Amino acid sequence: MAVRGTQSFEEIIGAPGYDHLSDQCHMTSLSVERVEAAVSDLLGKVAVATTNLRAQAGQ
Repeated sequence: MAVRGTQSFEEIIGAPGYDHLSDQCHMTSLSVERVEAAVSDLLGKVAVATTNLRAQAGQ
């Protein structure tokens, strides 16, 4: 699972003046809402997997 901002890796490294040694943050386009949605999705998948494993163990 990956949570990304709106820019692709290629857009970030292809930007004029890009310097991988700078301390510039490239995550400013990553919103709290996008992170929250990813966490919610992950928790849902974990819940389903846990339920399935428990059901299999009970067989």
